[in-house]
Amino acid sequence: RNFLNIAVVAGLLWNLVLGHGHGFALPFYMESLAVMLGSAFGPIVLFLGGAANVGALKELSVLRSALMPLLTVLLKVFFLPTFVAAVTSWLGGKSQTVNFAFTFSTLPSAASTLVFARPYEPSEDMNSLMNASLLLHKVVGFPVLFLAAAVLTTTSAHQTRRAVVKFENDLSLLCVGLTLILLLSRTWFTGWAKPPLQKIYVLLLITFLESTVT
Repeated sequence: RNFLNIAVVAGLLWNLVLGHGHGFALPFYMESLAVMLGSAFGPIVLFLGGAANVGALKELSVLRSALMPLLTVLLKVFFLPTFVAAVTSWLGGKSQTVNFAFTFSTLPSAASTLVFARPYEPSEDMNSLMNASLLLHKVVGFPVLFLAAAVLTTTSAHQTRRAVVKFENDLSLLCVGLTLILLLSRTWFTGWAKPPLQKIYVLLLITFLESTVT
């Protein structure tokens, strides 16, 4: 039922039967149709991804439902790149190939995930989980991606250290700004005044004061 699986299998059969494993061009009329349909995929994904983000922040604000998105993001950001790099090295990949595989694996999950999951008719709770995970993954994943790319392009330990220090400083400034926004959000978000978010708000305040002092 998933059109992605059907497309992969159909392309493989086309290649094996007509191209004998070396590729075989589509007829011009089929290629034009495929290009036209493919060009619409990007805007549709962006539209669906933007629409799906509506309410994702509210989902993350519920402490009970924030655990699973956080776990999925941590698995994708930290476990998957390490696993991919290890497998690439085990298969005999060179150092540059392993580094590229690691950096590429840190890319945040695309909004096209929502499109691919649509044929399976996920429940409302599952949709909320995916939306919250995709949103959180962009917040966590992009800094890790930038750091991995910076480390990949360095040629010495000194340059790597400088890149890490600069990343830490920039990330600290970003965290201070975001923490300040969260603290100010109490003026319009009443949930901070109620448990258990009340304790988190106090922790945010202490963290903000500590970061500004240090």
